[in-house]
Amino acid sequence: GGGTFDDAAASVPLERNWALHTVVLPACAMSPMWWRYLQNLRRCHDDRRRWPHLGNAAKYLAAAEVACFASYDPSVRSNPVWVFCFVAATVYQVWWDVFQ
Repeated sequence: GGGTFDDAAASVPLERNWALHTVVLPACAMSPMWWRYLQNLRRCHDDRRRWPHLGNAAKYLAAAEVACFASYDPSVRSNPVWVFCFVAATVYQVWWDVFQ
């Protein structure tokens, strides 16, 4: 038939597809970090030890937050606060993975 939702969605180029850029791609980018964050919280609960699980969980949470803000509003990448958070999250991730 004419004018169905599928026809309308198919006519929108991927570069301008709202659902793709605000839901699908950010979810794909953040879901691995979110699941690792939740796994570390679960380990903390199961082992009854905060360290090292909460430190590792913080690594994934910081990375997910930086990615989230950048994917929903790409202009934030020029904001000095976002740049600081990006650098801090990256340094923490490298420090954690190398020295912990």
